[in-house]
Amino acid sequence: HAGDLEGRVITSGGQPVSNARVILEGLEQDTRTDNRGHFHLEDIPAGNYLVRIRSANSETAEYVVINDTGVTDIDILFDAVLDDIVVRSSPFAGVGRLDLAQPVELISGDDLNALKEASIGETLSNQLGVSSTYGGPAAGRPVIRGLSGNRVRVQQDGIGSMDVSALSPDHAVSIEPLLIDAVEIVKGPATLLYGNGAFGGVVNLEDSRIPDQQALSPYEGSFELRADTAASEQTAVVRVDGGEDNFAWHADAFTRSTDNVEIPGASESFVLRQQEALEAGTAIEEGEAGHLDNSDIDAEGGAFGLSWVNGDDHFGAAISTYRSNYGVPGHAHESDPLAAPAEEEGVRIDLEQTRLDLKGRFIEPWRGLESIKLRAGRNDYIHREIEDGAVGTVFENDAVDARVEMVHLPIMAWRGAFGLQYSQRDFAAIGAEAYVPPTRADTLGVFLVEEREVGPGRFEIGGRLETQDQQPQAAAKQSDTATSLSAGYVWRAAEQWNLGLNLTQAERIPDIEERYSNGPHLATLQYEIGNPDLGKETANNVDLTLRKHQGRLTFTLNLFRNAVDDFIYLARTGSELDELPVAVYTQADATLEGFETELETRLWERSGSELSLRIFADETRGTLDAGGNLPRIPPR
Repeated sequence: HAGDLEGRVITSGGQPVSNARVILEGLEQDTRTDNRGHFHLEDIPAGNYLVRIRSANSETAEYVVINDTGVTDIDILFDAVLDDIVVRSSPFAGVGRLDLAQPVELISGDDLNALKEASIGETLSNQLGVSSTYGGPAAGRPVIRGLSGNRVRVQQDGIGSMDVSALSPDHAVSIEPLLIDAVEIVKGPATLLYGNGAFGGVVNLEDSRIPDQQALSPYEGSFELRADTAASEQTAVVRVDGGEDNFAWHADAFTRSTDNVEIPGASESFVLRQQEALEAGTAIEEGEAGHLDNSDIDAEGGAFGLSWVNGDDHFGAAISTYRSNYGVPGHAHESDPLAAPAEEEGVRIDLEQTRLDLKGRFIEPWRGLESIKLRAGRNDYIHREIEDGAVGTVFENDAVDARVEMVHLPIMAWRGAFGLQYSQRDFAAIGAEAYVPPTRADTLGVFLVEEREVGPGRFEIGGRLETQDQQPQAAAKQSDTATSLSAGYVWRAAEQWNLGLNLTQAERIPDIEERYSNGPHLATLQYEIGNPDLGKETANNVDLTLRKHQGRLTFTLNLFRNAVDDFIYLARTGSELDELPVAVYTQADATLEGFETELETRLWERSGSELSLRIFADETRGTLDAGGNLPRIPPR
């Protein structure tokens, strides 16, 4: 009897292995695993077969016995090191972390599920070289090696989040962490592939909303419930996948509700309580345990995606919605920034986003091409800042982000990828906090990356040319051109060791708030003034990475130095406007340098279970070359 063969490929640590090739020896059948490590082979005659599984850098084999009553589901344990997981943000299929000169962190499976919080920033804040901004439990954005905001690109499955989270620390990223399958963190300039917004790094959030594999069964589903006592959280997530023949579909939905977070002490700072005590002529109160006022969250959303899949070829689309209404704790709006907000209702953000995404990949579409990959997204984003029950400021951000990547067949041992990326952004802020004028930005970039095996390692070079037009309301259009160049080599020093060196020179065009802002920014309690004459930043970055990736003891050591010409930052002037300190965007040469190190050892292992110990540390030191420290650098 013939039957189907289904299974899941995971690492010894329980991580799903995506894009691994599953080959059934003796039959002309093979497939690749999806984002969750699943695979599906159909119409297998009864018999004994060798199933061979290949990923980026390893290969393993399992004998599977198929009896004459049909095929039963199997669960193959793919005993590979964690670093062997494929880096999906690389243009080259099958490239693993160990083949990359630039440091990349990969998180998925149970490891990611244990880390998930209400914001992307808090979810990733304990990763090497990563911390988070914090505008309350709902608003946290990753900081990579001291760089944040418009220097760190947060993207969903290869396309930008297309929100306004980079503009202010109290603006949330419009991506729900509970619906993410895997996270890739690229540290250091990643402008080569992703452009101006990846000057400091990329956080790529992978999901399954557009299926790229044939369905394992007509219906497959999962759900998750979460609760906590600190904020009385009630969260539910459900996802269903299915399909038939060459069509696969995905649906998901989530809801999250929390109350104000319980805290062990006073919610007001000592400075505020001291001022209140002086005015009242009383002693300073110690502050009793209570709640962090205005820290509650109500969020919901969902998506539906449909794809045509034929082997490794696929093309599909998904539509998704995201809604969040959350409080911003401690958001002072009085004329005196130290005044207690006791009589205010607080500031809330009511966020809505609807987006349409397209994704496709075709193998050998034309002569000379190994593959072509398409990715595009369009969104309709709005959030309203509600002050004392009334709408104070409205932020709108309608955006388009699209890219095409093509991998050519080897030419004189060089394998290359080239592509085109286009983005358009229509931004507008209307109301009391509209400190940035409505602006349209159009960006077009072309890139080329080439790789080849050189000795006991892999060599990669690449370049990107990008143009951008910024058209602010009631001001002249500005046009800029930025270039990026990169070269790296990974030396496989031994079976368990490798050493990577990556050199990058990348340019960044100033963002709209750096050039055109002029007004009070109450999330940071500053009056911020932009400078239309700001020029490009230029990063000269060096990364050195040493990895021991096999055995009972593994470790990673990253050393980096990023010398930035004309670094843009907010500098306090010492004056005040609207009783707020004035900060002006200015430029000066600066240097960011530091290290990241991680050691992991298995303490106990038996029957597929293990207990391990992880020790990690990182530090970024940011200084101005003329003397002084850069602002807002995270602690060790």
